[in-house]
Amino acid sequence: MHEAKKTLAKDMRFFAEDVNNKGIKRYYLFTSSALETLIKEYQAKGHPICFYEIMPSTCCTYPTDKEACEQMLANFGTRLYLDVEFPDNADFNMHEGISYIQIGSAIAAEIQKYLEETFKCSCELIVLKSHRKGKFSWHMIAKTFKDGKEYLFKDSLSILTVINNWFDTADLDKFIYFEDDVEKNAIDVGVYTTHRLYRTIHSSKFGKKMPLEFATYFPVRKNPDVPTFEDTLCLQTLENRELYDIEASISSSKLVGTTLRKRKRNSPTEKVSRRKYEITPQNMAAEMFFSNWGVWGEMKKFLVKEWPLIEFEKTSFKSITLLYIPLDKDFRCPENKGSGGNGQHRSNHGYLLVRPKLGTINWKCHDKQCQGTKIVRFPFQLCNKLRRIYTHRYCVKVDKL
Repeated sequence: MHEAKKTLAKDMRFFAEDVNNKGIKRYYLFTSSALETLIKEYQAKGHPICFYEIMPSTCCTYPTDKEACEQMLANFGTRLYLDVEFPDNADFNMHEGISYIQIGSAIAAEIQKYLEETFKCSCELIVLKSHRKGKFSWHMIAKTFKDGKEYLFKDSLSILTVINNWFDTADLDKFIYFEDDVEKNAIDVGVYTTHRLYRTIHSSKFGKKMPLEFATYFPVRKNPDVPTFEDTLCLQTLENRELYDIEASISSSKLVGTTLRKRKRNSPTEKVSRRKYEITPQNMAAEMFFSNWGVWGEMKKFLVKEWPLIEFEKTSFKSITLLYIPLDKDFRCPENKGSGGNGQHRSNHGYLLVRPKLGTINWKCHDKQCQGTKIVRFPFQLCNKLRRIYTHRYCVKVDKL
């Protein structure tokens, strides 16, 4: 099948179809219109619809696939896409009083703003949804335009570079939630790996009858037309379109992957420095809260014991439920992956995300190869005290004027 791609029309691309719940797939070399016709036939006959786009990769090393990828990359570019999902009982510490639907809208607003500011373009998202019992799920596909032309990315690994920079510069910690005490982000970064499959509209995962359907455009249109099947695909032909000059990341499901080559001079995007937290009325209020709170002293005693070089004056009080503390003088690695003694790094340092409400400290590392998290808990008695404080209901007395 891969050999056939060499001689067939430029608008042919690969699709995959789930045929059972064990991951076995059937592969097609189709135009988008041919797949749309097949999906309509399946709908008429009541057959399961489980189709995926196969993303070509500049990192392809498989002898039988490499030339097919090169052919597709010569004819297609990729729109930036997001996979957003989280359970309906997700513990979003930063989202008290905000509905889950609003979280989806907030993520759409963040990526649209980032793309427009970074690439000096106009951006519209096609938002597809596949909510099911117990879980919210969106697929967001970005269309970006400059000087009247749509611009695409080379492949999913180029998109990973953009996503890395977005996570590095934007305040995306607010989309972190906990599930069974495991920290996760509502934005799935595992969808940018080599040869990744991305579900098409009208398709469900095998055995589930929850098809991906059109939800809205973002920004929301007053009288939206439903997009065509072709327009909901990530891969788009390069005819009358341009490519962003973005370097590809090494295939990885981890954030902040290393790059394949040095950035070209005068590149339209520049590597941004690590985000500096801004002072806002909200985090100023949080700092006042902690500075007058006796339990904060107990927390600091434990933190000093675990991280003797900690500098509390650098603490960023994000909210009363989240503190960010850089460990600029502590080169220890939570995963012991450094090249120095006892697994320390020679230059990279770590940072802490302190979550008093949960009684936990997430120890992370800035090194690109160390994207894991070591969770450290406060002592049992202190942890229980914190949980009681954060879950207790307090009476508020309001004096009459």
